[in-house]
Amino acid sequence: MPVAHLTDVMVSRLRMPGTYFDKTTPAFGIRVGKNRKTWIVIRGTERVRTRIGHYPELSLAEARKEARKLLTQPITKAGRMTFKAAY
Repeated sequence: MPVAHLTDVMVSRLRMPGTYFDKTTPAFGIRVGKNRKTWIVIRGTERVRTRIGHYPELSLAEARKEARKLLTQPITKAGRMTFKAAY
């Protein structure tokens, strides 16, 4: 997983699929897929990946701001329900 200083120009030019992390904001990066680019944050000791939004609908500045906010909050796990209980 490459680490680089993410800028607007760099993010717009990313074409090779993979995950690219930012040097300035720890655990924040962008996942480049075949059809879209998704902003992500890796949180907690369990390394939970949280999707923030998609590029270009969410700009780099807005995504970085949201990542900082998420990194300061504790992880809340939603209760999971089994199929039997839901049925």
